[in-house]
Amino acid sequence: MELRDRGCKWDRVRIPDACKGCDIVVGVDEAGRGPVLGSLVYTAAFWPVSEHEAICKMGFDDSKQLKEGERDTLLDKIIAHPSIGWVIEEIDAVTISEVLSYE
Repeated sequence: MELRDRGCKWDRVRIPDACKGCDIVVGVDEAGRGPVLGSLVYTAAFWPVSEHEAICKMGFDDSKQLKEGERDTLLDKIIAHPSIGWVIEEIDAVTISEVLSYE
């Protein structure tokens, strides 16, 4: 299912041509409060190593270190940037609980 199906304007996966066949840098972040309060959402953004310095200057950081407005601005920059790709995965509370029961 695409995130668009839930009212979002982007897909779960975007792989720009600039990232194909070259070394990439990957940044990962998660959001959520765990199986008691709902799903966890994991996101990875990636870009070519050759663009790493310029992309770092855009101000990315752990989402918990950024204010909501800053996160919104950076999201817009990610969506608009032709060389930044992403993968988004939601893990529902039932799946998290099943994994935790094996520990």
